[in-house]
Amino acid sequence: MKKKELLIEITNKCPFNCIFCSSESNIHKNKFIEKKDFLKIINDAKKIGIDIIQLSGGEPFVHPNIIDFIDYVLDHEFLLEIYTCGCLYKNRQYLPIPEKILTRYRNHPNLTIRFNFQTINRENFAKLTRTTYGFKNSISSIKTCIDLDINTEVHIVPNCLNIRYLEETVEYLIDKLKIKHIKILRLILHGRALKNYQKLVFSIRDLAIILNSLKDRHPSSRVEIGSAFSTLSNSCFRCEAGINKFMITSKLRLFPCTAFKNISYCFIKLSEINSLRKVISNKTLNIKLQNFKENLKCAYCLERKFCSEICPIQKLVCTNIKQIDLTEEFKKVKVSLENIIM
Repeated sequence: MKKKELLIEITNKCPFNCIFCSSESNIHKNKFIEKKDFLKIINDAKKIGIDIIQLSGGEPFVHPNIIDFIDYVLDHEFLLEIYTCGCLYKNRQYLPIPEKILTRYRNHPNLTIRFNFQTINRENFAKLTRTTYGFKNSISSIKTCIDLDINTEVHIVPNCLNIRYLEETVEYLIDKLKIKHIKILRLILHGRALKNYQKLVFSIRDLAIILNSLKDRHPSSRVEIGSAFSTLSNSCFRCEAGINKFMITSKLRLFPCTAFKNISYCFIKLSEINSLRKVISNKTLNIKLQNFKENLKCAYCLERKFCSEICPIQKLVCTNIKQIDLTEEFKKVKVSLENIIM
């Protein structure tokens, strides 16, 4: 049975300033989810059968309550995945994740730390993250996790600045850093990625060649191609949004999954009245998701029967929609009626 995942963005503060960040996080942001709200969410998650809690941001390790959050999730016997850039900002210094924190979770079977490591090319790493310190700190944090026998993974978002080095990056992570699992995620043009569209777009054909090469050389257990890549994926081949995937922003907005978080009409604001347990149990979010899908322009696309896109957000941003020209259709009907009358 597919495990149910709940991703929680616990802050929008981050030492990185990535040009593709969907949350538009940076070091100047200061939104942190409150401890009482977090604990309530975790308690509700347990009651509705969530299996995996994912902590994201921003950078989760800058949250002042991060240790309490990690302990609470693990004590409640969830699987925990933490998305991190591997870098902190403290006392006006940019540093790796403190070894003291990581040592606390040495060899923990239910904890996975997943790093944002986009490319082995230092120059383009700096361009993508808009930092000069990130490369060194990220590698240092990864090595510490490996040394402490913490489950350590990496996610990569292919784009124009890293696609050329994608295979080299994967080989470096596997051979040199001993990473056992890498996930390739599809770029979604929202947040800061939309603003930096021209810097990020690339040839889909080139990507397909590289992804197929990676699939030929590595099993999905080692290099996983996310479901948003549709037919290029080697993992899940259906959209799990609102079924087995949910996400909550630092503003306590519940979305079907991370891809939806910039869609202003497809979320429920969590509150005392609308608790996570109540919203999921009553399937309130599913109604919004269904309305979203029914109003996609691609529902009227002439090519919809041949469409391979799985992700509803990728369908939303599709630029290849071929719709019937209703004006021309009305003209044809009018001519037909006139001929009948005559």
